[in-house]
Amino acid sequence: MRRLCRLAWIAIIGLLLCPVVFSADEKAEREAVVSSFKQYIRDYMDSYKTDKRERVNRLGGGWAKEYFAPDSHYGIDVKATDSLISPYSGVCEFTMTRRWTAYHATKEDAEQVSMLRL
Repeated sequence: MRRLCRLAWIAIIGLLLCPVVFSADEKAEREAVVSSFKQYIRDYMDSYKTDKRERVNRLGGGWAKEYFAPDSHYGIDVKATDSLISPYSGVCEFTMTRRWTAYHATKEDAEQVSMLRL
């Protein structure tokens, strides 16, 4: 009987401590998700340093070379969802700057312009 009583107390204590263990695991998981999202956004922003996504397009006044650059100041938010497939949702808000050269009569003329002068 004493053994059964001890096992019952061990089970009760185990059940009481169980949420603490799950809570610590959930906190570590959340921190890993946020850290991963932050790294993803940093990598995305850094990718514009080596690839400005330059292209030549026909705009309203003729042909122009344009490129895009994100603002280095951005905000992120990561939320837990009730989805089993996507348990977290991340949002990043930033300003994207679009720059373009003067208009040119032909696509070839616009391609020759250096973006360094902007």
